[in-house]
Amino acid sequence: MPAAFNFRSAFHALSFAQYPLMVIAIIYIGRPFFRDFAALWADFNLGLLFFGLAISFGSLQDITRPHYSMAKRIFETPAKAKALILLLVVEIVFFIAMGLFGLLGSHVEELREVSFGLIIFGLGMLGMLKTALESADYHQRTRKDEPLQEP
Repeated sequence: MPAAFNFRSAFHALSFAQYPLMVIAIIYIGRPFFRDFAALWADFNLGLLFFGLAISFGSLQDITRPHYSMAKRIFETPAKAKALILLLVVEIVFFIAMGLFGLLGSHVEELREVSFGLIIFGLGMLGMLKTALESADYHQRTRKDEPLQEP
């Protein structure tokens, strides 16, 4: 009998697509420096778009394994986790609002050129917010379940 397909493992594996997308984003952000800033805003827009996609793929990672010790320290402390989540909410609102303003009502050409990238970046950060909420909840629950260790 064949083993059942594990969607959770497939999504965790798919989260590694964030790394090539980050490389592409960095290339677009850095490209104007090598092209005399000819298409600065168009390249910046594409960089934001690929950063947003990368962050979206990053939200598929396994939250039960902290990838960085700093992240674990933040998520295990309720006050630090709340501050991080509040910061993410403020950033998401800012990026999506600026993107919508640029797309729908701005007469500033530079803002109009990066508006789509700002929206995609903000939407990608929504995935990061969801992951941060789940990580904080998971790490705080597991920390409470751990027995106290004697020094």
